[in-house]
Amino acid sequence: MRIIKFIILFVLLSLFSLLAHSTGRFGINAYQAGQVVCNVNNQYKSTFVFNSNRKIWIESTADGQRFEWQQAMRDEWSIYLDDRSRGFVMQLDLHTTKVTYGTGGNRQQYNLCNIVSARMTKPVPPPNPNPIPRPAPLDDGSQYDISEMTLAGMSRSKTNQLVIWAIAESLRQEQPMCWKKSIPNTVGKPLSSCPAGKRKEGLLCYENCKSGYRSDGAMLCYKKCPKGTKTSPGFCHFKFGSIGGCPAPLTGLKPACMNTNSYSRGVGTPMVCARGQVQKGALCYPQCPGGYAHGGPVCWQRCSGAHPVDCGAGCAQSTGQCVSEVANMVLATGELVANIAGLALTGGTANAGIKTAKTAARTGQKVAAKIALKKALQSARGAVRDKLTARLGSRVFAYVGKKSGRRAGDKLVRDYSKMVLEKAAQKILISQVSQDPSLTEIASMIDPTGVVDVFNAYNKEICETLPMPR
Repeated sequence: MRIIKFIILFVLLSLFSLLAHSTGRFGINAYQAGQVVCNVNNQYKSTFVFNSNRKIWIESTADGQRFEWQQAMRDEWSIYLDDRSRGFVMQLDLHTTKVTYGTGGNRQQYNLCNIVSARMTKPVPPPNPNPIPRPAPLDDGSQYDISEMTLAGMSRSKTNQLVIWAIAESLRQEQPMCWKKSIPNTVGKPLSSCPAGKRKEGLLCYENCKSGYRSDGAMLCYKKCPKGTKTSPGFCHFKFGSIGGCPAPLTGLKPACMNTNSYSRGVGTPMVCARGQVQKGALCYPQCPGGYAHGGPVCWQRCSGAHPVDCGAGCAQSTGQCVSEVANMVLATGELVANIAGLALTGGTANAGIKTAKTAARTGQKVAAKIALKKALQSARGAVRDKLTARLGSRVFAYVGKKSGRRAGDKLVRDYSKMVLEKAAQKILISQVSQDPSLTEIASMIDPTGVVDVFNAYNKEICETLPMPR
């Protein structure tokens, strides 16, 4: 009888343990979870909510960020998520109460936070071993679109302004030559000063005479005449009516004694400009502001940055591009776009996608053409984005960091800046492919304002870095 009671008790305990194990410490298993909240050091970190219509999990963070994760699969204890746009994978483990993430398929590379609650919204049944085949969803090419991000301090309007700035500044730097900016200076004044240690004598400058000597107004310095006499070059004049011999070292007879105690101070030098002035030819002009070179009555901008070579009234990227017909060096916006985007569109996947899109467009298959063109743009975006990052990345990172109140090296700042530069790259590519008549309409279906944004962004040929948006 005792054995039977023991067996019954063991079976009941096993069933209770199995029931507790199947639902976990939150009272549900991973198949049932629809909302998961996690903390870091007992401080709220993130909330994950399942969108059953789109089969995605939306992560909302404590600092106002929002991310979308594709649900890869579920098992009894864990939910497995992917974010292909950022290259991350994640695991929400209700058994260990850990949220971990990583790259390259390793979902447990880093710990993100600890799960503190898990709730059931609508039950998600386990996978059916024999599912009924369903028609594939309509492919609109959205998987090739740029993943949107949000960041506190960066509104949609401010983001668009930054994208347009990146396009304009990249086109400006691509221009082989630009015109120098100039500002007027005052009318020149004649040379009127002598260097330190010299004095003006007539129209020339001479060394100052030694102590006890006096200039003759030219090259010679004479010993000063005795007190009570008047001096002229080579003579000391006593009062009229004075007679007798001249006192040493003077020679001759009074009243005009010869002063032969002299030395030569050399040939005079031309006069110079006063302090704070710059000489151009025979005239003097005020100093030009910093960053400008002196050109007489005009101050010309110095060549630097993307156009370091002086080329007369302009600045060029290289000496070879500085030629006599400088007017021909200024390229149209379409040529600049081709220079930036051209090579990126000639690669294998991008080139194949362009050809497919053209064929589909010519046969009236607009949806297929749009998807093929989206795929081609996605393939080419990285190369153009990297080119823009090399030129503008540090300035964009600093701008986004300042507006969001984060450091420029913060990962969220860098990811957001990457998205901005990718949007700029996309518009440049759209502008380039739109120049092919067969793709103009298809490109406008992807980005209706892309071409206009690019061609309106750049309308200057002055050598002047464009200001960042306010």
